[in-house]
Amino acid sequence: MAPKTGLPEPPEVWVHSCCTRAKLSLAVKNLSISAVEADVLIGNVFDSSTNGKHVLENVPIMAHPPSRESDLSFDEFFKTCCNEGKFHIKLDFKEFRAAEKCLPTVAKALPKLLAENRMVYLNADILPGPGVSPEKYNHIDADKFLSLCASVCPDAALSLGWKMQLPTSVPYSTYH
Repeated sequence: MAPKTGLPEPPEVWVHSCCTRAKLSLAVKNLSISAVEADVLIGNVFDSSTNGKHVLENVPIMAHPPSRESDLSFDEFFKTCCNEGKFHIKLDFKEFRAAEKCLPTVAKALPKLLAENRMVYLNADILPGPGVSPEKYNHIDADKFLSLCASVCPDAALSLGWKMQLPTSVPYSTYH
């Protein structure tokens, strides 16, 4: 058997857009899931037991734009993934400020994760892609993001992307 590198192997099974407590709970219980991906931005955490009242405001949360609220904070998501002991983790940062707030937490956990042959992927859309005009593109600044990743989490893997603009007749889905 070849030694593990910390990088996912072809048979890895990913769960995409794991941005709610319910979806994370299902991933934890599913023994075939070996990697999770989730979107990170700044917003509010609500508690369904309090009729949606915000319990934390202006913190990193797990959500996909345009949503600005979630029942899952970044801290809870990351702690659960780290403690579960089986997941590679891909963090898709939708805002630079979210990356600034989250990467110190990732940096503290990264040596242990790497020692367990688990990888953390840092993702952000840093370039305009198909259908996006560069002058109208609201993106994460590539130089700032790369510099932050290199200085705070140099051993994490980068998974860089670009922003797409789908035609309005094509709905967004978690399978994009």
